[in-house]
Amino acid sequence: AQYNELSSFAQFGSDIDASTKKLLENGEKLLEILKQKQYTAFKNAEHVVILYAVMHGYLKDVPVQKIKDFEAGFLEFVRKEGKLISLLEHERTLSNDCIARLDSTLHCFIDNEWAKLQGAFK
Repeated sequence: AQYNELSSFAQFGSDIDASTKKLLENGEKLLEILKQKQYTAFKNAEHVVILYAVMHGYLKDVPVQKIKDFEAGFLEFVRKEGKLISLLEHERTLSNDCIARLDSTLHCFIDNEWAKLQGAFK
């Protein structure tokens, strides 16, 4: 709702401060992440990892038009690794161990795999 209000307001004003612009960009990315293809269900733990990535700034440098590419690549990476999803499903909460593993997995994906995937999606 906050995103929609700010988005409507921004359409009428040409001058937007940096924090409002950041909120709008983050809201747009969240809306993109929440879109799912029909008949494609994600596990709850998969929703958690991708929402965590958005909410904690890991996608700040990813353009909105590349969000779905990032999501697909990251979820494939996490599924192959397997331990993070299993840990989240077992603990059913974001414990300190889950957060540390999630941060580590995100850094590993962004530093090693994302650059390769960007070339593949061009």
